[in-house]
Amino acid sequence: MFFYISLHQSLTSGLIIRDWSFINFFENDTYRNQPSYKLKTLELLKDLKPTVFAFIRDSIDVWISRGMPNTDTFFQKYLQYIQEIKTHELTYQFEFVWENWKLK
Repeated sequence: MFFYISLHQSLTSGLIIRDWSFINFFENDTYRNQPSYKLKTLELLKDLKPTVFAFIRDSIDVWISRGMPNTDTFFQKYLQYIQEIKTHELTYQFEFVWENWKLK
């Protein structure tokens, strides 16, 4: 998920923040956390009224890259993640953007 925050009204520049919000929906042995099932960064930045957009990766690709964990658990949690994003953001499928990107 990405957040764009304008730095000043008179400037055309801003700040882009890339968030790994996916982690808020899965247990993580590294950080020993219990998932919050919330888009935590979005909650923290909401007062700044950022423009928010998210790229949604193909769930099979994510499942493979995560080491092919238990399918029932993984896809249930990934669906929760997607549903939460769709309630807040304009979304794009990552593979669509990648395949249709044109360098000029």
